[in-house]
Amino acid sequence: MAVKSMQVLYVGSDHVDKRRIIYGISEETMVDTVFLCFLIRTDDGNILVDAGVHPDDVEALNAMGFNAKVRTEDHLPQRLKEVGLSMEDINMVLITHLHFDHCGWAADLPNAELVIQKEEYHFAFNPPPYAAAGLYLERFKSPEIKWRIVEGDQVLMPGITLLFTPGHTPGSQSVMVDLPKFGPVLLVGDAGILQENFEKELLPTPFSCEPMQAWYSIRRLKVWSQIRKAPIFTTHDIDFWRQEMIKPPEAYI
Repeated sequence: MAVKSMQVLYVGSDHVDKRRIIYGISEETMVDTVFLCFLIRTDDGNILVDAGVHPDDVEALNAMGFNAKVRTEDHLPQRLKEVGLSMEDINMVLITHLHFDHCGWAADLPNAELVIQKEEYHFAFNPPPYAAAGLYLERFKSPEIKWRIVEGDQVLMPGITLLFTPGHTPGSQSVMVDLPKFGPVLLVGDAGILQENFEKELLPTPFSCEPMQAWYSIRRLKVWSQIRKAPIFTTHDIDFWRQEMIKPPEAYI
């Protein structure tokens, strides 16, 4: 199985107090953010990295102090349709972590295997009280869901490497994708919410964050980025998405 291309799918936006997404901010600063997931096409199937926000979860998200907007055209089935695919065409989802803005549609992909770190799986399904609010896992309790539990760094297949990057949650993972012409890209989930997290080594949201692990993961991803000359793609930085990322129907190849 070889990687052929990657597309960035816009699946919603938010307007949020920066204190909720960067650790240690003292004064209210409202910023726009984006929800993204990434579609990787390979010789043998289609892979998503994360699965966006489910519309059923938007109300709960906003009750936590966010201002998420997920329009009908932002729903994952519609975004896939725009690039010529259906929900049935997705063979695998690489879940960076189980916060509901990253896995909202994953249980609705009937043919997909869900790949997750062992530490994240156990944490999310048995969370401490302080971390439970961001986890809506009722839809994941079906016995029909196909889980693949992995542990630590590993080459998942040629061109796709999983990197264990805990901190934001205890079992967060990032994904390094080696594209045929563009080269390597690091998809970091919420190891850093904005590019600023990596530029200034600021920790991601304090919500369920373990500071030392989060800082170590930021430093580690920066080293991978430098060694491989791989740009870091965060999931929520709307300015980076607007200014730097290729939009469908164009793709990274």
